[in-house]
Amino acid sequence: MNRRLLFVIPCVALTYVAWGSGFQIIEQGASNIGTAAAGAVTNANEDATAAYWNPSAIAFSNFTSKIDSSLSVIVPSFVFSDAGTTDKFGQPVEGNGSGNGGKTALVPNLYMAHKFSDTWMATLAVSSPFGLETCYDNDWIGRYHAVKSDILTLDFNPSIVYKPTDWLSFSVGAYAQYIDADLSSYLQLAPAGSGIPDIHSEIEGCGWSGGATVGATVKYDDFGRIGFSWRSAVKYEISGDLSFSPVISPALNPQKVSADLTLPDVFTVGIYQRLWGDLEKFAVMCDYSYTRWSVFEELNIENSGTSVSYTPENWKDTSRVSFGIHYYLDDNITLRIGSAWDESPVKNELFRTPRVPDGDRLWLSCGIGYKYKGINIDLAYTYLMFLPPTINNSAKPGTPESDKGRIYGSYEGHAHVISMQVGFVW
Repeated sequence: MNRRLLFVIPCVALTYVAWGSGFQIIEQGASNIGTAAAGAVTNANEDATAAYWNPSAIAFSNFTSKIDSSLSVIVPSFVFSDAGTTDKFGQPVEGNGSGNGGKTALVPNLYMAHKFSDTWMATLAVSSPFGLETCYDNDWIGRYHAVKSDILTLDFNPSIVYKPTDWLSFSVGAYAQYIDADLSSYLQLAPAGSGIPDIHSEIEGCGWSGGATVGATVKYDDFGRIGFSWRSAVKYEISGDLSFSPVISPALNPQKVSADLTLPDVFTVGIYQRLWGDLEKFAVMCDYSYTRWSVFEELNIENSGTSVSYTPENWKDTSRVSFGIHYYLDDNITLRIGSAWDESPVKNELFRTPRVPDGDRLWLSCGIGYKYKGINIDLAYTYLMFLPPTINNSAKPGTPESDKGRIYGSYEGHAHVISMQVGFVW
């Protein structure tokens, strides 16, 4: 199976990792990361990143054509502390009891916008709305639940913008989205000390799907805007292979598998306001996002209708609130600061898994933007702090996952995100 796509734009074919709730990727433009994504839906930075967040906001920018490319370097840490993990025979699991699943990753994006007239415009965003990468050592204590989890999405999203009046604009778009998944773990065939080795299992699959976007922006003041956007849910039919090492049976290695996966729709609304009088060098912004993660009820991987891997998820819908401030030092330099609270979709420790050891998180962000003769350079830094999530996951008896045993402990996590963006108008 050809598992990786080749693209005309090679910069997007890099590793992705999620640092929004669940496995949603918020790192869409360094200019927005500087305020923890506050102001993104109103295009507070007046650049092409609105092609992803809310294309209708392009209508109130001063440029005719613009392109922006950004890259984020994410340095995460997810350290597990064991509190009594046992195998399927009820015995303590031998191995490394403090696995770190965090891996440094790169998140690139590309955005373009063009105004055909004062009324009609078009945008294109090439990005990754969802992604995941956690990877533990092969001997870690939770290896029967997860070793490697790598999910990549690549999204091509063109949109049309219509501005019927000086104060109102709309956008509609469609996107094609590709997903590639690689999930691995170990199977225990006999009690520890029996001399019978564990079996490494790996599932690889991919698929295509699509969806729609809608946006609207209201300019209620010369220096104030309200924006709204909606990205539809994505329903995948993923097909791939399940393989074992060492080989259990040549007839079953590899075997064809499939899975249905629905990724959530996202609603975002926000406001941008530049202040007046003695405070005119400041602007404030606030965004609110609602992600319908409740559509992610289970991960059921099947072979000809028979489940070979089943994980109940039962995620909940989540909210994200961000607040940011701009300080316009002069016409060319903007200083940014922001913070966000991002809610985890995992309901409790019973449904938390080492593939997505997710917890509520706090964003603390800062950044700087520089513009000169149609060229912009933006730098941003974010520190993400996680509330320590606990895990007490035991598969239900009789399910394909009942041989995993029980993983019991807690995680301590944080991440550093360094982002850079370069853009130009023409």
